[in-house]
Amino acid sequence: MKHLFWLLILVAIPVSPAWAEFTDEVYVSGQSFITSVAFSPDGRMYFIEKNTGLVKVVLGQDSVRSQPFFQFQVNNLGERGGLGLTFHPNYPDSPFVYCYVTIPQPVLANVVVRLIDSLGFGTGPDTIFRAPITVSATNHNGGNIRFGPDGKLYITIGENAQPSWAQDTCRVQGKIIRTNYDGTIPDDNPITCAPIYAYGLRNSYDFCFHPQTGALYASENGPSANDEVNLILPGRNYGWPFVQCSSSDPAYEDALICWTPTIAPTGIVVAWNSQISEFNGKLLMTDWNFGVLHLMSLSQDGDSILTDEHVFDSGSGLVDVEQGPDGFFYLTTGAGSIIRLRPQANAPSPFPLYSPTHEETVVNQTTRFAWGESFDVEGAVGYQLQIDDVSSFESPLYEESVTDTTETLLTDSLFSLGERLYWRVLAIDSDSNVTYGGMPLEERRPFNILAAGDANGNGSRNGIDVVFLVSYLKGIGNPPEPLLAGNVNGDCATNGLDVGYLVNYFKGGAQPIRGDCGAADKTANH
Repeated sequence: MKHLFWLLILVAIPVSPAWAEFTDEVYVSGQSFITSVAFSPDGRMYFIEKNTGLVKVVLGQDSVRSQPFFQFQVNNLGERGGLGLTFHPNYPDSPFVYCYVTIPQPVLANVVVRLIDSLGFGTGPDTIFRAPITVSATNHNGGNIRFGPDGKLYITIGENAQPSWAQDTCRVQGKIIRTNYDGTIPDDNPITCAPIYAYGLRNSYDFCFHPQTGALYASENGPSANDEVNLILPGRNYGWPFVQCSSSDPAYEDALICWTPTIAPTGIVVAWNSQISEFNGKLLMTDWNFGVLHLMSLSQDGDSILTDEHVFDSGSGLVDVEQGPDGFFYLTTGAGSIIRLRPQANAPSPFPLYSPTHEETVVNQTTRFAWGESFDVEGAVGYQLQIDDVSSFESPLYEESVTDTTETLLTDSLFSLGERLYWRVLAIDSDSNVTYGGMPLEERRPFNILAAGDANGNGSRNGIDVVFLVSYLKGIGNPPEPLLAGNVNGDCATNGLDVGYLVNYFKGGAQPIRGDCGAADKTANH
């Protein structure tokens, strides 16, 4: 469905109209109640289901991987279940995926579990935060989890329908929680009895950080009146159950906006560098009661909301809103679907480049080039992978047209083109309109290739590489960078066998060979 909406944007003196045009489409369907969607730093989409506890991986439009990333055993009564999902900021170097779920045993509790992503599946579940549920009420669990710009993990938890708990600063319910990445309590938390960042909250369903200022905004569900959006400040009291919306008492923080009748605010995000430019710099928030997407403009200092426009109506409950790495917006529903909002455009949509990463050093037997999906409203999009030894790409050394978003090449073939290369991808539609890969700007990404056996990475193979490997294996020298640069015999490990193989090569033996190490090559850098 195509949407055209008009906004009144408040400026210093005049009121001027602005317009935005976008299309909504069902991106994923046929799932169970989707509470949260999250994008890994390398661009993949994951979501968690409330009632099943399944964490799933989205492969593309209308395509969800048949094997889940992980499944939790959850208590899904009322508002309990699979609730939140996020990634370690340094993922995949730190391959941790965090999930917020309600578990039935050994003790009924809302917990944050840290998983290790091992070859695309969650392993080694480690509970790093636990909030036992000791009451019969099944509502006011919150919540969501996100990492802040300070590298700390933030968690929203409702007050379990016990209003007085929101004011108890030794209880975690009715709060926004702040922990280290491993669940320990930061030394600089504003409240020390429990890992509390802010309190006096009834049921803040979601929150977000402003990408530029770092300001924290949270949606808050009131009782029969006064749903809110709050600007969350460290150590501050947001009033519940004594104050709703605003008061003259400086002990409590006023809300930025309130709704009566209630709308049941859910997901919230600040649009930033998106492909729908009129959204940028504003808050987007979903609601459950009416299925509306709200667009709220902020004051210059971000401490007040100036307008609340209804820019999309799904007709049923909306649960989450996130901006994807493609600059589009993704809304989840209780009916088990994900809706995508994207702009109308003539050229293919922008798309990110994934791997090789910027300045990555390649040593594996094959090199996998991967990028995000581009979209064109008028039909299919094809891609062209180009590789050159100069960033101008005036006469690319390699060009290949592909229909998929990956291409795998033999590394030795690339090495014959040069030790330092650049790659880019063109998305081309049926009318020959072109969009170059890169978000938010076009990228011509450099990467490096080491000769097999060049353990110290200096561009040549000689006896110094043997000395380098021996020093590393004895623990007195630096490791190869990446580690598999020291894999000389192709067995995907760096050990004493490689020293012997390399010595034998210098005596006239077999050439060093690259290992077909797959995912191991990617993780060996770290």
